[in-house]
Amino acid sequence: MSSRCIALALLIPILFSTLCPLTMGVQHSVYTGEAGGGPWNILYENTDESKYSFDLNASAIGIKLVLYMSSRGDVNRDWVKIYVYSEVVNTTSEGEERTRYIAGYSRFGYENDGKGSADGLHVVYYLLPNVTKIVYVEVKLHSINGNPKLDVKKSWVEPWNTTAFYWMHEDADEDYGLRYGRLSNVDGLGMEMKVAALSCGTTGYPCRSGSRFSYYYGRVLNVDSGGLADVYVDVSYVGGFNIAPESTYGKGNYVAKLDVGVATKDEQFTYFHTLYSTKKYDEPQLPELIISEVAKGVVDIALDIASDYALEFVTSAAGKLFFKGLPYIGTVIECAEMFQSLGFDEVVASSELVVFNKQMPAVEGDNAVYVWANLVGELKSAWLSSTIVNFCGEPPWQGFMDDVFGAKVWRLDQGGVYIGGILLDYYNAPEIVSPLPQGDLLKATSNITVVFSKPIDEGSIMPPLGSLYPQGKSIVVYLNGAEVPFYEYFRVSLSSDRKTLTIYPNYHLDYESVYKIVLTDRIRGADGTGLVKSYDLWFVTEKREQKEPVVYYVIPIAIATSLPNHLHYEGRVFRAQLCESIPVDLVKMQQFYVGEASFYTNDVSIDYYDGGSGRLYMVNNSLWFIPLLARGWGFPPKKRSTNF
Repeated sequence: MSSRCIALALLIPILFSTLCPLTMGVQHSVYTGEAGGGPWNILYENTDESKYSFDLNASAIGIKLVLYMSSRGDVNRDWVKIYVYSEVVNTTSEGEERTRYIAGYSRFGYENDGKGSADGLHVVYYLLPNVTKIVYVEVKLHSINGNPKLDVKKSWVEPWNTTAFYWMHEDADEDYGLRYGRLSNVDGLGMEMKVAALSCGTTGYPCRSGSRFSYYYGRVLNVDSGGLADVYVDVSYVGGFNIAPESTYGKGNYVAKLDVGVATKDEQFTYFHTLYSTKKYDEPQLPELIISEVAKGVVDIALDIASDYALEFVTSAAGKLFFKGLPYIGTVIECAEMFQSLGFDEVVASSELVVFNKQMPAVEGDNAVYVWANLVGELKSAWLSSTIVNFCGEPPWQGFMDDVFGAKVWRLDQGGVYIGGILLDYYNAPEIVSPLPQGDLLKATSNITVVFSKPIDEGSIMPPLGSLYPQGKSIVVYLNGAEVPFYEYFRVSLSSDRKTLTIYPNYHLDYESVYKIVLTDRIRGADGTGLVKSYDLWFVTEKREQKEPVVYYVIPIAIATSLPNHLHYEGRVFRAQLCESIPVDLVKMQQFYVGEASFYTNDVSIDYYDGGSGRLYMVNNSLWFIPLLARGWGFPPKKRSTNF
């Protein structure tokens, strides 16, 4: 029997790399980022590469990075790497001892992606396998001859906590062969899937001549933004296939594959990339498994990490401790040595970043995304042969198999399928690029112009039917510290290119008042990506004096004909109480509708009602006037109650 190990040959040329993370000393400067509130450390900035770190010191299941970058290199060959560092604190007789280790690794940017990964604005979410104390984050920009740089004044990193969990599901005939699957904890670093199946050609063994298996496993997470994103999935897998004995009296047969995919809520699991597939023999006939290659790129994690750190360090005892947050890396790198002594027919071990381009749904509340793997296949054995697939390590039938065939025939030191970190790179996030009022004194009729870097989805700022608030309260307004409905005071228009938003007052705003408007990240770009952050603007309105005596009067224009004669006020000018709505306690008292009326006044504070209309009600023998429309058939810009 032969043995082979996949995806290791490319590691050999970098075997003598001398970069060691524990001994590397770098001169660096410190800059405190304004947006994130934490210090950026500029480790170095070179022609091809620059490196930065951000002190976070927070416990979270992930991080959000807002990166403003610039580079002039080839957009098809640049990339950004992200390392997340945690620490273990041990108490000794000499005090606390802190040991740093890498809790997460990912990157964005792949060969021929057609966009500047180390250039422009990128909003990145990186989900760790579990909640972790994050000490600091390193960001490395790479662009050959591109002078890549991070704008440390504008960029920041913050903790990201979202709903996320692991899951597993079997999709197979309940009575077809001996198989096994379960979730297993990986030293507090999430859950891995363990799978094994066995077929036996000889009667009397506790298994059939055939076994079919199909296990789904993955992670569910809620994303914070819709829009186009590149999704990087960290997938590691270790397993093997064996047939014993192989002879002229009977053959074992197997076919299997490992798919990885991304699905949003209500989507089928039909969008996937086949990471690994194998087939041996075909008598009796085995099913043909569908192979799909939809991934935009596949990056070898072991090779990528070994390009930054000495290979001998990664496989050393100190290196295994340093990389303990990436549990499969050491196993994959050592697989050639580890599996050479095994008698397996085929062994596979790999850690890869699989890149998908995905449109995330732009919905409120439940933005669930399913990242999944499916290990599926079938075994058939005849006569004396038995066949096993082992992505488990030690299957539950270990005792039986050791006794009959010997340990080396069936057992692996490690085995499983593991989805670790998940990174989402939103590369189309809009930002506001125009100055905004910050305490300016403005006329009560002033317009406010907001210019975005990318076209805006008009639906994200318009109100639902019957509401005075924008969709999802994407724009919030405060009047003298109290929140008020945006569309009661303002209206908006978008330019033809949908990049310029103009905010108009409804008639005029209150005089001598303070307005604060928050343009939240619920405002979406044309592809659904949320605004990079929330922006605040505020201003104070002018003072206006009442130069003439205030006059108010009401002229009824349509009186209900069913009322008694003494209540027919049509055409008469009279005084009434003005209010926006009848209080609930008054509704319970004697009240009824009298009719429609016009309203006139020279009061500068409510002169938008001059020439407007509303309704008259009789409440406890008093007339109440409720304005419904301001002049020109517009809606009143505010709610108030005034007696006159």
